Amino acid sequence: VSLNKPYTTICRELENKKIDTEKFFFIDAVSQKIESDKEHVLYVSSPRALTELSITINKVLEIGSVQVVVFDSLSTLLVYEGSMTVIKFVHSIISTIRNMKAKAVFTCLKEDISSDLIKDLNMFADDLIELE
Repeated sequence: VSLNKPYTTICRELENKKIDTEKFFFIDAVSQKIESDKEHVLYVSSPRALTELSITINKVLEIGSVQVVVFDSLSTLLVYEGSMTVIKFVHSIISTIRNMKAKAVFTCLKEDISSDLIKDLNMFADDLIELE
């Protein structure tokens, strides 16, 4: 799930590193909704469209054999919505992912580690990893 970079940019970066993008399914909330001939991307109208994003994540989890959801990033959600709205949204997503027996990685900026969102979500996370 990308709230920061368009699908085409992510694919190009992965392909430059010799990573097969066909093994991934992308949800792009950055690009304008476009018609795509690609079978492994869905577009969400905006990072602010949390209901649409939630429905799209649920659809992908139900249709495919998703093992890991990578969500980039919680910090971006905080730009568009208040922390309580984001907390409720992410709680819902975490529950859905767990029910589907998948794993998830949620990224955030180091500056947001002390935010109410991260403190609250840390109670539901298996681990918190800080990268330098």
